[in-house]
Amino acid sequence: MKPSSLAVAVGAATALACAVTASPWVQGGDSGEMIAVAARGGVLHPPGYPLYAMLARVFAQLPFGSVAWRVSLLSAAAMGVAAGVIVQALRGMGVSGAAAASATLGLALSPLIWTYGSLPEVFALHLALAAVVVLAAVRRDAPLAGLAMGLGAANHHTLVLLLPLAILACRRRPLVAAAALLAGLTPYAYLVYQARHATPGAWVWGDAGGWHGLVRHFLRAEYGTFTLHAGYGQPGYWRHLVAYLVHLPDQTLAVGLIAGLAGLAWLPRGLRLAFGASLTLAVAFLCVFNTPVNGIMLAIAQRFWLLPTFLLAVPAAFALDRLRIRMPRIGLAALVIFPLLQAARSYPLADQRRDDTLERYVRDALAIAAQDAVIVGRGDEAVFGFLYGRAVLGLRPDVRYVDGNMLAANEWYFRRVQRDVGEVGAAFGAISDAGVVGALVSRGPVYLTRVLEVPLPLWPEGPLLRVGDPPALDQVARLNEEIFRRRPPPVGPWRPWALQVRRAYGASYGALARQMEGAGRPAEAGAWFERAHKMVVDAP
Repeated sequence: MKPSSLAVAVGAATALACAVTASPWVQGGDSGEMIAVAARGGVLHPPGYPLYAMLARVFAQLPFGSVAWRVSLLSAAAMGVAAGVIVQALRGMGVSGAAAASATLGLALSPLIWTYGSLPEVFALHLALAAVVVLAAVRRDAPLAGLAMGLGAANHHTLVLLLPLAILACRRRPLVAAAALLAGLTPYAYLVYQARHATPGAWVWGDAGGWHGLVRHFLRAEYGTFTLHAGYGQPGYWRHLVAYLVHLPDQTLAVGLIAGLAGLAWLPRGLRLAFGASLTLAVAFLCVFNTPVNGIMLAIAQRFWLLPTFLLAVPAAFALDRLRIRMPRIGLAALVIFPLLQAARSYPLADQRRDDTLERYVRDALAIAAQDAVIVGRGDEAVFGFLYGRAVLGLRPDVRYVDGNMLAANEWYFRRVQRDVGEVGAAFGAISDAGVVGALVSRGPVYLTRVLEVPLPLWPEGPLLRVGDPPALDQVARLNEEIFRRRPPPVGPWRPWALQVRRAYGASYGALARQMEGAGRPAEAGAWFERAHKMVVDAP
């Protein structure tokens, strides 16, 4: 099989695997925002990801499947490109086709990488551009390297970690590379256009329509340019690095890790230093993270594990090829077993088709909300979930969502809420949950997605908590029994974002249990407490 044919075959197999497990639903994290902007246009959170937004807009127009599934197909296609390009680069360095295919599939089908190849997120496209940089370095192709780095800056900034490889490709023709890089940045013109001319109802983050706003958006100024999250303190320096190294043997079945480290010695001499430096930067970058190493924050950080893990495919292919030559029987067995075993154990972990947890929550919450209600909450799964519900599913245009975190941190969002919803009880910079809810409840029905510190009575209504004096306790219990009979809470899978959503149902059960307990009805309280416990604790 010719190298180009092998690359196409491996890329197609990878894309097909990701397409089979692609999510037809909104997922946690940023996916609701990604799908909404793909469907309606608009501007994504900083740095804007304009290349992804443009391509997702195209995929969203496909005439089949849900919008979420169409946008997930972009990730599947991008993962196919990433795998095929890496195989092409390996064949260009003289690695056998069997070793190139085995190492690439074995790492591309690792649990995390396969998962993000099935989600409406930017990271599969990020890996595709990283693979192009590797290919450009192998070929010493300055225009290709410059273009890939520019497009990378228009998608995910961490492609800059491959700068040593880009320099290797560009050092003989730096001016040509610079021109290609500038060409790669042109998708930011799309971001400016969307910021100025977005269709009504489109989600537009910030104000990137002018130079000042565009630069702030590009530099992620709202988050802190060199921090993962503005809400936390200084970096932990080693905690996320240790977490990655602890999980790496499992992600690579140990085979990919051992072969990847061993194979660094067999990389071509001209490539070895640049590749080693890029891989080191990709791993060391984890040291700047300033978030906890658990729960949702760990899940967010794990996205940055993808690049160094995928890069291991290059040296791993050299090691597996050397093993095939020196120990033919063992080497052949390793070439066959590694990708097959990886695919078999990763498939159920990467399969997103059964995880409709957030979609069901959004549908349930919007179905029970009163006319012209305002829902107040915190967290990406809520703000982007309800954005998806309104912008993509077309549900309840009368219901508004207000996010407490964004209201306190983003002045543009504060102004937008005041314009679209009304006064929120304080000036920007002096926002409190109590003040916001108090101001909103004076104008109409208000619900909370979670328990917040507000000096007002709360009572459960389905997966939401309603603000205000409750009806009789028996009436509240009957109402919730009926809601949960018609709309049963989601069950599994036990992923971090899904668990975050399930806590909303648990909070409603718990609130009703406490009201039963306060009314001196311990048996009924115990039953509701047990249901709350099952929603958030009984993980397999």
